[in-house]
Amino acid sequence: MKKILKLLISFRHAKALQIFGSNKRPFVVHEVIDRGGEAVKCAEYTGIGRYTNFNYGPVVSEAVRGHLSWHKLQSLKEGYAYGNHADNDVLNFIDNHDNQRGGDVLNYKDGDAYKKAVAFMLAWSYGYPRVMSSYYFDNNDQGPPREGSYNVNYYSSAAMWNKGNPPLLQTKSPSFNQDLTCNPSSGWVCEHRWPITREMAKFRSIVSGTPASKIMTGYKQLAFDRGGRGFFAINDYEQPWRRYFFTALPSGQYCDVWSGSLKDGRCTGRTINVNNGNQKLVLTC
Repeated sequence: MKKILKLLISFRHAKALQIFGSNKRPFVVHEVIDRGGEAVKCAEYTGIGRYTNFNYGPVVSEAVRGHLSWHKLQSLKEGYAYGNHADNDVLNFIDNHDNQRGGDVLNYKDGDAYKKAVAFMLAWSYGYPRVMSSYYFDNNDQGPPREGSYNVNYYSSAAMWNKGNPPLLQTKSPSFNQDLTCNPSSGWVCEHRWPITREMAKFRSIVSGTPASKIMTGYKQLAFDRGGRGFFAINDYEQPWRRYFFTALPSGQYCDVWSGSLKDGRCTGRTINVNNGNQKLVLTC
């Protein structure tokens, strides 16, 4: 099977070269649900694209829920527990369309806890992250918002289908608020449009290619620098985390993207001052 997949991917590479030009390749991801007890193993798909790492989200979710200390996540990389292979093999995510419904991971219904998990994923240097974008659901079999309605018994009649009257199941488009988030009345959550997700996606882009360094930990606490381009800190302990945090960031003022963003040259939220590689912060939970 692996040889066949390699041939198919090579063919796709060749077609991409013909269509899009040189130095362009398809981004290949294999959905492999491997938590350790499955017959199909994620290791079978390394080297021929990334695989969906279903072992990542549960670990981060445990930390946010307080069942695992944040300081242990400094080891979340290749070799951490089962299924976490090389950085260039994994597609990491907190939740997806399957395990957000009854799985052991956080999802949009967990509010700030979920936002913390996604923020960490985008800040941490391991793997390639995928952000979820959902619609609201009340039961695990619920489909997306749709336009119109239909009578199930009426449209289950083969005669009605033959008359060209299929059910009105056109997916409803989201509507948007002024801050570009999705209006809940449209039925869409759009986690990718949440302000913290947008800002952390920018953070991810800015620090790309840099390692996590100057790691500082405490009980349910974790902070790290990203190559002098960004700094991330999280405190889930019930007491404030007071200390000097060391960073390679140049001296100056920086915006805390959890509380706001940079707009028109100013921070809309909290401002962080860095002086000669030091920043004195008080982090509340």
